[in-house]
Amino acid sequence: MAQPSFQGQVGDADIKLLRVFKTVVECGGFTAAEAELGLARSTISTHIANLETRLGLRLCERGRGGFALTEEGRLVFQEVVRLMTALDSFRAQVSTAQRRLVGEFNLAIIDGILTLPEIPISETLSRFRAKAPDVHITISVLSTDEMERRLLDGTVHLAFCAMHRPKSGLAYSHVAKEVQSVYCGRLHPLYSKPDELIRLEDLTRPDYVGRTFQDTLRTREKPFRTGPAASANNLEAILILLQTGRYLGLMPDQCAAPWVAAGEIRALRPDLTRLEQDFALVTRDTKRPAPVVEAFQKTYREEVSKQNAAQMA
Repeated sequence: MAQPSFQGQVGDADIKLLRVFKTVVECGGFTAAEAELGLARSTISTHIANLETRLGLRLCERGRGGFALTEEGRLVFQEVVRLMTALDSFRAQVSTAQRRLVGEFNLAIIDGILTLPEIPISETLSRFRAKAPDVHITISVLSTDEMERRLLDGTVHLAFCAMHRPKSGLAYSHVAKEVQSVYCGRLHPLYSKPDELIRLEDLTRPDYVGRTFQDTLRTREKPFRTGPAASANNLEAILILLQTGRYLGLMPDQCAAPWVAAGEIRALRPDLTRLEQDFALVTRDTKRPAPVVEAFQKTYREEVSKQNAAQMA
């Protein structure tokens, strides 16, 4: 590997290479980063090789064994995240002086957000786009744990996530509530059993699927008291496991409704299994939020007020 050649100077070309590296790491490899970057894998590989030459460091292992960061690569990634956060902050401050919004806005959302009418996400994004046409928006569907982690490290600016135990350093604002029930697929033995014949023990003995292992362990989804037999990170994955006839699982009632109507799944003893889940708009707890974050929050509040007024009219 060549000797380091940065000499403390970072140019536009270097920033481009660092952004490519950051995206590859966040995507977990070259192949997954192709669609995100809009580049061929060979081009991405060349960019990473050029960056390694510029730094004089081996950043990652790639090949038949898969993609993995070296110790040096992990250190560089941490510093790249800090650098990009600082650049976004610089752009935000400059845009304030220019009275226009520019830069990046990274938004994280819960799976199934479109079924929650209290969160008018599409309408808010449309209004926000009209206000800030120069802002590049990135949307990610993440677990609550991942959202909170990325909010704290600055790689996500704002999130709509499930409320559990508030985490220090974050600010939470309640935005919605959904009702969840335990469901089974039509191939499950309990599917044809009338509710009046289903006892609590019938619901605690079978295997069930949890919505991410971490969230399941944290909430101990009632009526269950043990760890899940399977875990899934989105509603479609839970539905697939329910349709095997081997599991029970919690589903939001509004998301389950079409599949209930089609006879694919059914709720079991809602009187015993009903669970109310609160959702929040979450940001870093700071006295001076980035202008782009402040603008999105204001836009969201405007859209919610508009919809509430329309409902009352």
